[in-house]
Amino acid sequence: MDEPGGARTVTFTSHALTVQLAAAAALTERVRLWTTVVILPAHNAVQVAKDMASVDRLSEGRLTLGIGVGGRAQDYQAIDGDYTNRWQRMDDQVATMRRIWAQEPPFAGSNPVGPPPVQAGGPPLVAG
Repeated sequence: MDEPGGARTVTFTSHALTVQLAAAAALTERVRLWTTVVILPAHNAVQVAKDMASVDRLSEGRLTLGIGVGGRAQDYQAIDGDYTNRWQRMDDQVATMRRIWAQEPPFAGSNPVGPPPVQAGGPPLVAG
């Protein structure tokens, strides 16, 4: 559940999103990188924030992140996740990711999660 991988859906035959984006960042210099829709409530927000900030760094600020809640209950079942209240969870996760990108520690007494993104406020978010 904590690895942001399935771009479209968890049970779809796609490669891990972060790996594809890192490869694209390394092989290009000017192309803007866009994710497909990341089913955010199916992932840990702090890990997604770290992974996407890493790609934003590797791409020198060329990342746009698509997010959504997904419409397939089987994807949540595959990861033993909760299909209910997914809209509110996504809103809460976006707030968490923005705090992480602002270098606020995830909890009191913790170090910030790095790297910080190149783009101020983190990669632009597009809801799908």
